Amino acid sequence: EQLTGLQRAFFALLLTPERYVKHSPKAWRHNFGSGDLEFDVGEGRHTTTYRNWREYHPLIARAMMVGKLEIYGAMGLQDARVYALQSDPEKGCISSVYWGERQDDEPPIPTDKLRSLSRSTAPRVER
Repeated sequence: EQLTGLQRAFFALLLTPERYVKHSPKAWRHNFGSGDLEFDVGEGRHTTTYRNWREYHPLIARAMMVGKLEIYGAMGLQDARVYALQSDPEKGCISSVYWGERQDDEPPIPTDKLRSLSRSTAPRVER
């Protein structure tokens, strides 16, 4: 588990998928000096696009995907699945998070699991 007990309680109490969409751009501006964060919201899905991100690095983008699993899990959405749809510093980084039942528009799960993550495939950090 990446979140402490206090952090997990905070997320479970105050954070919902709707609030995450509303407040993430503020957190983004606090943590990064450039870039824009956009959301496309659907039932049981958020697609996030990061544009004009000067600090972009593929490793940071991947770490953010793993972080989303923890955040959505702390919201009580233990079945969250994260997909990297595009990772390009010029065109933007796009990822989708799905939760609940598998949806018709959800990307197929790649056999190599390099472009998708779920709580069962995410790397574990031993403490």
